[in-house]
Amino acid sequence: MGSKIIPPFFKGEEIKNVACVDDSTMGYGVLKPKNCTVLAKGIIPGESAHIKIEKVSKNFAIGKVVKITKSSISRVKSLCKYAEVCNGCKYQHIEYSDQIKIKEKQLEDIFSHSVTIESSDDQYFYRNKSNFTISNATYNMYGDNNTLVKIDQCVISHKEINKIMPPLLEAINNNKKAEIKEVVFRYSH
Repeated sequence: MGSKIIPPFFKGEEIKNVACVDDSTMGYGVLKPKNCTVLAKGIIPGESAHIKIEKVSKNFAIGKVVKITKSSISRVKSLCKYAEVCNGCKYQHIEYSDQIKIKEKQLEDIFSHSVTIESSDDQYFYRNKSNFTISNATYNMYGDNNTLVKIDQCVISHKEINKIMPPLLEAINNNKKAEIKEVVFRYSH
């Protein structure tokens, strides 16, 4: 019989004051308590936090930040009220210039050569294509574990998309024959 691997954590366990040492390409902070990889959303390299383990697999665990115990100077307050629960934008809590550095590093790791990303003048209300799921008569984005997160605006979608969202949702909800499950918005000058 093969040997059974026993994970160093159990679901629901809280790990106290663990440091974030890196970031993943999926927007998670990477922590290494007990020499095991733990991924947690919303933590930045250089920060420490209390982490609650939500999922354990053979090679890694997924955790949730309970409390930041040491904050990074790169941390900013997100403009999006859904940033902590929606998976639409992973880096809203990080200073824009540091977001660019993280993305450059990720691309360099993928392509094995130096990459320079040009900064944009628009950090918000710039995206010209946005997809939303319609459920329970509201717009939704996907959150953790594919849960739906009810939203009424998206701060990275173009302002014109945000303007048209309420009247379109009203029209969909007033049409009893409409069986619309997803809406895709596109904006162009």
